[in-house]
Amino acid sequence: MTRGDHIEMEVQTVLRDAQQRALELGAVVESVHAPVGDAAEERLLILESHKPDVAIARRRGRGRLAGLLLGRMSQKLASLSPVPITIVP
Repeated sequence: MTRGDHIEMEVQTVLRDAQQRALELGAVVESVHAPVGDAAEERLLILESHKPDVAIARRRGRGRLAGLLLGRMSQKLASLSPVPITIVP
């Protein structure tokens, strides 16, 4: 088994646990995704194809300089999302 296989297994475990927790809290979970590539672009493609009522994104809070250097996914999503988006800390 490769390192990538181990990472994929861990990602699937985290997603499954998050989905279970969301269901326990009463959320309706239609689908769960683990996109690969530019984070904002991949999420925008998912939002465009699935058209959810609302999307939720986490603000990582890396700080101003790191945010400028690394890009701000939540800012990009808020600006370009085809659906309403809520940014949470």
